[in-house]
Amino acid sequence: MRKLRLVAVLSALILSSCTGMDAGWKAQRSGDYETALKYAVAELAKNPQDPEVYRLIAATSISRGQYESAVKSAEFASALDGGSEQSERLLREAYAAR
Repeated sequence: MRKLRLVAVLSALILSSCTGMDAGWKAQRSGDYETALKYAVAELAKNPQDPEVYRLIAATSISRGQYESAVKSAEFASALDGGSEQSERLLREAYAAR
């Protein structure tokens, strides 16, 4: 029980030291897609023109098998950032997966 509490405290400290996007990407990479999307939505409310938010949504949508959402998010990211390599890579991945 003490170990679980320690892990919870350490996790909270780590997440609080990250930005919302850092924590969102970390959650996405670890397979916690629900948490990744929660961070993305929170960041979207703060900065709706940030292409990185849409890239996180696209990557998470691909991982969840939600390819139409992934395509739309990657297209929007690409439109916002002028077709960056990151956005275009996600867009190709989403198109290929659907």
